[in-house]
Amino acid sequence: MKLPRGSMTILALYIFIHHMEALEVGGPTQELINSICIESGDYELCRKIIHKHLETKTTNLLDLTHLICRIATEHASDTYVFIGNILREHPDLEVTTGLNTCLTAYTGETSTFLKVRHEFCREEYERMIIDILSTRKILKRCRTDFPIPLNKKKLLI
Repeated sequence: MKLPRGSMTILALYIFIHHMEALEVGGPTQELINSICIESGDYELCRKIIHKHLETKTTNLLDLTHLICRIATEHASDTYVFIGNILREHPDLEVTTGLNTCLTAYTGETSTFLKVRHEFCREEYERMIIDILSTRKILKRCRTDFPIPLNKKKLLI
């Protein structure tokens, strides 16, 4: 199973916070975005996600950090709901074992990102880095291959 989009955001957020001093705070928004996304696993996806959520054409470093924290939390929450829905619709033991592990992992990830948002607001940047790095350990428990059942619902076309 390929991990959902939240994993890329974790990496981007870590790189961004870790290199805060190296970024030019007064530089244009696009330069800030490039500085974050160039080091991520998927530059185009990172850039696309950030641009999709930007509310203005220009932003500063703190506002961009707040945006990335919010996106990461939303993606982790979406993944948590997605896994929960599959568990309810397909209670097969083969599927539920791996998914329960992932559900626990994403519960931890979501809690950590909520904590990171509070630390950001309190300007506790060193603590943020420690907590962001801890999510890598959380997600390693969910890196496995297991069958994803087909959706039983018939979609309207």
